Amino acid sequence: MIDIKREENILFTTATGKLEDRDYNQLEPVLNQMKSDYEHISWYFRMDDFDGWSPKGLWRDLKIDANNFDNLDKVAIVGEDTWQKLMTEAMKPLTSGEVKYFNEKDDSIARDWVRN
Repeated sequence: MIDIKREENILFTTATGKLEDRDYNQLEPVLNQMKSDYEHISWYFRMDDFDGWSPKGLWRDLKIDANNFDNLDKVAIVGEDTWQKLMTEAMKPLTSGEVKYFNEKDDSIARDWVRN
């Protein structure tokens, strides 16, 4: 499941459980609207009790990353597990923007980072 909020040119999402194809049906229109409103956007992506992706969800996630290579200025990934930190490193080549991992205890620092 994904919770989506928008604050001007910043996308705030929180993923719980497993991300499915239907989650990206909610996410893509918001992201596309933001791209038409702003040349560059930032993304705060928090994972709470996150179990990863379904196969279709992973495919959609990779497509979103590829389609937004030049649009993302900053991506803050907030997580609780070592594999989520490793996932952050794997995402870095998929965007021209800055990607940074934050532990969940540093949530407010991550929010401030994407805003500035």
